[in-house]
Amino acid sequence: MLKYIRNITIKFIFVTIMAVGLILPATTDSNAAGNRIAKKALSRVGSRYVSGAAHSMGQIKNKKQRSFDCSGLVNWSYYQSGYKIGSRTTRSLSSVGHRVSKRKMKSGDIVLFRCSGSRISHAGIYVGAGKMVHAPGHGRRVQVVRLSGYWKTRLARVVRVAK
Repeated sequence: MLKYIRNITIKFIFVTIMAVGLILPATTDSNAAGNRIAKKALSRVGSRYVSGAAHSMGQIKNKKQRSFDCSGLVNWSYYQSGYKIGSRTTRSLSSVGHRVSKRKMKSGDIVLFRCSGSRISHAGIYVGAGKMVHAPGHGRRVQVVRLSGYWKTRLARVVRVAK
């Protein structure tokens, strides 16, 4: 009888541990910094696109900034998450951090595109699930889009700054 109770207790403990592990997230998120950057960028969905916006330090430091161009959104999101990347143009974003494979993208990575010609001309922030947030252009607002079709064919580089 004692052996039976011990086996039941061990099975109960094992099932409980497994259930808790499936329900509760890990206490250490290996990409917490990237998730924080993505969350900052996502908080600006709906903001106006303005060419050259969020390039001055005053704008980058402004927690309530509500207008961006593509590189301005990247700079603002990183700065508000504790990273001073010091890059003010889309092209110069390709030289910050380190390059990663498109297959190994993580939330918070900078995604860079060649939209016209051979130069990098657009930037966004990968937010996971095959999507990015970006400031698309004149007359449009910051939005989340899938990295498929148009964007997939133009994706030139993925850069990771957050550790």
